Amino acid sequence: MSGVNSTEKNFKFGNDFVEKIHEFAAENNFQLYLNSFSTSENTANAVPLILNFNENKVTKNFRDSHIKKTNTTYNEYSLIHNKLFDKFSSVSVIQNIHLNFCNNQNVTKCNQINPYNHYENHLKGFKNNIMSRFLSLWKLDGSSSSKVLWKFARIIGMTDSILEPEAHKIFLPTIMDEIKKDVLNDNFDLVFAHVLSPHIPYGFTRQCNYDGRKSTFNTRMTVQEKYIQHNIERVCMIRIISALIDQLKKEIDYDDLQIFFMSDHGSRITGKENFSSILLTKRKDQKFKTINDAVSVQEIIKKSFKEK
Repeated sequence: MSGVNSTEKNFKFGNDFVEKIHEFAAENNFQLYLNSFSTSENTANAVPLILNFNENKVTKNFRDSHIKKTNTTYNEYSLIHNKLFDKFSSVSVIQNIHLNFCNNQNVTKCNQINPYNHYENHLKGFKNNIMSRFLSLWKLDGSSSSKVLWKFARIIGMTDSILEPEAHKIFLPTIMDEIKKDVLNDNFDLVFAHVLSPHIPYGFTRQCNYDGRKSTFNTRMTVQEKYIQHNIERVCMIRIISALIDQLKKEIDYDDLQIFFMSDHGSRITGKENFSSILLTKRKDQKFKTINDAVSVQEIIKKSFKEK
């Protein structure tokens, strides 16, 4: 997700997002950073920097010593060092296929969307039929014919993909339910979620339902169309996060919660948006505030967790 003052705000629905993010921050006592950025436009660099309190630009030595390529089908990279998790005694992780955070000794629960499972809680518009499931699982096996049929069925509007990254939009209600359940669970002192949304491929409608055609044809969009669609996706994510917080407020002392909500890089529609990142922080008994300073998400996390 690109930040508040990124290029996208100058395009259609950009004002909708700016208004929505200010409203969200004010209602929920967040500090909203208007010009925040990441020191890397690449997730596999940016996230290890964040989690290891390193505010510098990534070096090859840092990357090689903090992540490694995996040999499994369900994760691309594994995190080797994680100083943030080391500070907690019981960590719940909701992750995706790109990075595996669950090797840390303090992780007591690891959750990831499993395409072999059935998830009844999904966005409206998802083609929840037997062919969506069959072709996605067949494609996972890696045969050439399965990839062709998986793509073709989506193009003609018969199916959707239940594989990541598409699954992280389709099953966002399931992911939000998992986060809520773990926040309310006294067994965890940290709940960490790395969600591939509003990351491409696109999928949200203006009503925040799912439209698989946006995912299938997003590569054919013009730059302007991508800016507009990213604004739609950003608004939908804020609505979904806002709904989660509204639910939490009914069941927990919200003032006691500390929340860090950020993106590890921008939309990357063009080079202008590579580093622009969203950043909101909520500390105990904190009031709403906007911050104009240009600061990195890496810097803020480092400062926040150096404090007692």
